[in-house]
Amino acid sequence: MQEIATTENRMGAFDNLRLVLAIVVTVAHLNELQGIESRIFPSLAAVSAFFCLAGFFCFRSYRSCVKNGGGLRSYAIKRFFRIYPAYATVVLVPAAVWALMRGPSSEEARYLIANLATLNFLHPCIGSLFSGQRYCTVNGSLWTIKNELVLYGSIPIFFWLLTSTTARARILAASAIFVGASTYFYVTNHGGYTTLAKQFPSGLAYFLAGSIMAWRSGSPRLLRLIETSTPASLVAIIAISIVACTHPDLMMLPVVGPLCVAWAAVRLGQFPMRLRPKHDLSYTLYLCHFPVIQFFLSRYHDLNAYESGAAVFVSFVLAYCLTRVVEVPGMKIGQHLSRLTLPMRPVIAPSASR
Repeated sequence: MQEIATTENRMGAFDNLRLVLAIVVTVAHLNELQGIESRIFPSLAAVSAFFCLAGFFCFRSYRSCVKNGGGLRSYAIKRFFRIYPAYATVVLVPAAVWALMRGPSSEEARYLIANLATLNFLHPCIGSLFSGQRYCTVNGSLWTIKNELVLYGSIPIFFWLLTSTTARARILAASAIFVGASTYFYVTNHGGYTTLAKQFPSGLAYFLAGSIMAWRSGSPRLLRLIETSTPASLVAIIAISIVACTHPDLMMLPVVGPLCVAWAAVRLGQFPMRLRPKHDLSYTLYLCHFPVIQFFLSRYHDLNAYESGAAVFVSFVLAYCLTRVVEVPGMKIGQHLSRLTLPMRPVIAPSASR
């Protein structure tokens, strides 16, 4: 019972942490789309933290599928219905509204083909919609989804690496990934290819850190170490936060950043969480806020405090509706279909029980 309670506390902490990160991204985009430079809300650092937490949850999900005998097919079904229905909805709705307003055309078709395939960079706009804005894009937040889909495919490899190889092989492989991701980011970023610098090779280190966190988060020795290292770790997090506010790009450093987020998440999981939302709005808020802000800016141009608050409020309302109407039913469908892939009796792989 104590283990179950600890798990529930940690999941509640993660839900709250993800919601905070989604709010940080929302406020960062609220500033960025108005041309306001702000280092208080570094969206890149928040997205990196999202990748870390995604690695944690995906590793847990895949491990559960392996233990139950569903394996990769069960995992893929659950991931698809967890991510894609809500994503497809925020792609389809603007296109449908624009077609009703201006009449259907090939413009909507090109937009839908590119964005439903998660290749948002090929056709970010629909006609003249938001063409007068600072960024001519319907939903600039969607660029991370293709990265996540690629990273989801790395989980079976990480699982094999962490559960079926020697300690030396794990250390060497993890080090190679961290160094490789760091090298990729800094070479592309300093070469002027900032868009390429944010793509999945850089996020791979955060995803791996999250997977390692899920793999070892139940270790009593690790939990005690995290608890006793709290003062030093807090000092390190404050220092890293200051650096992130002054130099946001440094949070992509795939050594300090991933481990910092991993520590914070596991540490939060050790505290009782009496305040936990009934529905996790972090993903749907992330999907909804960008077009809402774009719409408000198309009407009011420069937003004052009340208009900015209204944009955030509308984003939360739409996120709640999207969660209740699309995301939660989609997750239930995915869970039902994944159960159909399970054998009659659960099979626990020897490597998964380590």
